[in-house]
Order: sequence, then structure tokens, then C-alpha cells
Amino acid sequence: MAIPSVIAAMSILTGTALSTPSPASTPVPSEPNSPRATEAATVPSPPQSNEYVTWEKPRSYDTTFNVGIHCLAVIDPNRPLLMPLVLQGASSFVNLDTLQAEVQLHGKRLDGGRGPELINGRGIFNEGMIEAPTKDVRIDKNILNLATQLRFSVFHQAICYSSEVDEEALQSIPWPESWPSSVRDALKPQALIESDDPVFANVVQEVSEGNLRQVPPWIAAKELVRHACNTIQKNGETTLYGPGQSIRGLDVNGAIAAAQRESGTPNDLVCVCVALLRAAGIPARPVIGRGEDRKGKKRLLVWAELFLPGAGWVPFDPDEIRRKGARHWKVENDWNGFGTVSDLNRRVPLAYAFAPDNGRAAYDCYAIWGWSRLESMDFPVPVSQWQGWVGDLRLQVEAWNTPSVLHFEMVSHG
Repeated sequence: MAIPSVIAAMSILTGTALSTPSPASTPVPSEPNSPRATEAATVPSPPQSNEYVTWEKPRSYDTTFNVGIHCLAVIDPNRPLLMPLVLQGASSFVNLDTLQAEVQLHGKRLDGGRGPELINGRGIFNEGMIEAPTKDVRIDKNILNLATQLRFSVFHQAICYSSEVDEEALQSIPWPESWPSSVRDALKPQALIESDDPVFANVVQEVSEGNLRQVPPWIAAKELVRHACNTIQKNGETTLYGPGQSIRGLDVNGAIAAAQRESGTPNDLVCVCVALLRAAGIPARPVIGRGEDRKGKKRLLVWAELFLPGAGWVPFDPDEIRRKGARHWKVENDWNGFGTVSDLNRRVPLAYAFAPDNGRAAYDCYAIWGWSRLESMDFPVPVSQWQGWVGDLRLQVEAWNTPSVLHFEMVSHG
């Protein structure tokens, strides 16, 4: 497979995040299909409104995402580079004809490409996936710490929509006898979302008082999310930074860690909410993307979606719900941030997992794109360790220099 494929994968990166892996023994959603065995990506189309959810106020974005890798001393350099892309999201779609990407090694262009052919695989939740071989990538000791050794640049155009729900209609949806096969992976544990841990089943039992299915799934979901937002106190921010405020990825520790501490970053709160919904038998998934915060600052964002028959995937923003204080909100009422998300058209979804291959492909932290782990390093790699040795190679951090750095732009066309 050609390296241009990787480049397209990078366009997916145009907006996302990072954190920490789960043990290999943990049950996980089905593995991504081999890119070679995957059919060509279907042409994405605008989200379709229904009697439950209205998708409105579309906004167009040109998104550019760059990944700089400063060290090639990885555990398995033959592992391919992986980049997911949400081609057809609940609230967005990508113009595949605008995909462009380029890969550079030691400042020299290796390859580039454009168009739908760059998407040659699938992620856990059917994201498009780009894969690029790296078997010929080698460490250049002469430029170690002096320049970015490997760089990806990706560009694509996305159209994003806001959502408005009919609260009464959603409350009329009953529990299905079974969930569609297409969403069953969203009922399983995955890296950072350890929904099979007894702690989440116990919380579901406690919050529902043993009567989970006596209320509609929409009401049950609101009860569980409200409980999480009231219990998990905010501790930290979405983005993981290096020296000089260089962006590395997402600061995330996962659902179990946040539940045990009763605190966590906005990303951790999403993990807890998704874990609780899955433990209750409601399909749910995290959404990792690029967007604008309440102050208009462009950054990595994490929110969530749950699935209901007829309605499809419905968005909700746990951090927004926690910020507004949902403790005394009535579940029968409309919640701004649960279903109705007015600023969703300012967010470009990129992935449904914090790193490809269920987290195992994360390089130095969770950051959507993936390759192989650094040698002899904790994960995520502490900056203090980066000022040390990898094998017989001395590494020294500079203000701009961490194992990897993300740069992105997001231009709105209204």
C-alpha cells in the first residue's frame, strides 16, 4: 500500500486527541478490517433528519492537521502508520474529493496523494482508515533532537451540523428486543472505556433502583449521565501539552481511573458516561474531533453519542452538562447539551477511539493517529523522561520538542 494512503489518514487528524492504553486481556470491540480486504469507502452524504432529531445550520470547514514525530526509536518500526477519519458521522460528512496528504522523512517528501483512494481500511466503529508502511524508516542519529524526523500533513473539507431533538418523541422510544448488528460494538468495552467492570453495573443498579427498563432508554440514559456529571469532579483539561504549550494530544486516563478518583478531565467524564450507558445496555461511543470552544479557541474536543432505534446516533456533551450543573434538572425536560447541541456545527468529528487498533497503536500518548510505542518509555511519555535515553541514543527536550507535536488549522466558510 502506498504512503499516500497514510497522508489521507492524516486529514482525519485535522482535529483530535490522546491518553492511555488498556490491558490486552480486556474484551474489546471487533478489530478493524485489514485495509486490503476493505471495500472502497462509500460516498458520504448530509445527515438525514427524522421525527426525533433535526440536523440543521450546516457549516463548512477546511481542516489541516500536521503531526510531527521527533523520534523513530519505536518498539516495532515495521508497524504501519494509521489514521482514522469519520467520513459519515451522525452530525457531519467529508468531501472525499478534497482529501490531500503528504508524508516527509527528515525534511524530504516521501510521497503524497489526494482523493477517496487514500481511504483503504476501517476503524473499530467503521471510520475510514488510512494505512502507510514504515518498514524503510530508520533513525538518523545526526539529526536526533535537531529536527522533526517524520511529518504528516493532511487536509480535507467537512460539513458539520447542529442538532435539535424532539424530547417527547425520544421518550416514546421503547427498549428494543435486540440492537442492530451495526451498533453492537458500541455495547462492548474498549480502551479507556472499561464498561465490563462491576463498578459500572453497580452504579446502573443504584441509579435505576433496579428498575432500569421500567423507563424508556432515553430517560435511563439521562439519569445515568446526570449521575456521572454530578459525581466526577473536573480535574484537568482536554488537551495534553508539552513544553512551550506544544500540543501533544488528549489528557485522558479512562473510565475506571475517573470512577475510582471521582474526578477527571472532560475526556475522562465522557469515558465514564459511555461506560455507564454500555453497562446499562445502551449503545454509546466517544467522539473525538477538532472544534471551537466557548471562547472561539480552536482545539481538540471530546463528546459522545448514544444510539436509539429510529433516531440513530444522538449527540450529548457531558462536560457542558456538568458545567451548567444538572443536579436538579428533571429528566422529562429538554436539556441543552443532551440531544440538542447548538454548537455541534462548530466541531469536526475525526474518530470514535482515542487511538487506532483499540489504543495499541498510540505512539507517545493518545492522539487519534497511531504507529508504534516508543522504546523504554512509560505511557503516556512524561516530559521528564523525554530528557533521557532511548537505547544508546541520548534525547534532550527543547521548548518545542516532545516525542510528537500536533498543529492544526480549521477555517470556517459559514
